Amino acid sequence: MRDFITVGIVGAGFGQQVHVPAFRSLPGCEVRVLCSRRIEVAQRVSRELGIPQAVDDWKELVADPELDAIALAVPPLAQAEIALAAAQAGKHIFCEKPLAMNASQAQGILAAARKSKFNTRYFRGRSVAIILTR
Repeated sequence: MRDFITVGIVGAGFGQQVHVPAFRSLPGCEVRVLCSRRIEVAQRVSRELGIPQAVDDWKELVADPELDAIALAVPPLAQAEIALAAAQAGKHIFCEKPLAMNASQAQGILAAARKSKFNTRYFRGRSVAIILTR
């Protein structure tokens, strides 16, 4: 068993400005992959920040057995689909608000997270960098 948690970040804008520094500030947390819709952006930002891998498809993060968690810094329209797939794959998920575009989407994500036996929490206010363990 590893003594650290590996994280992939989807979204190069807010992700590089907020998520990467937040996760790097946590002991035992390693940012391994950055995803952006445009591979050239993912590669540039990954190179600048010293992130080992850059991809342009979030599904690669969901399928990656070496990633423990996925942090989403994407527009609200895209977040629910990615969060649901990540929960179904057994990944820890860090989402920005709003979680989903409607209650039905949010309930689907919560149901998938509960099936994975995650501790589920909601934090009001500004971004909170926390990874909850099973």
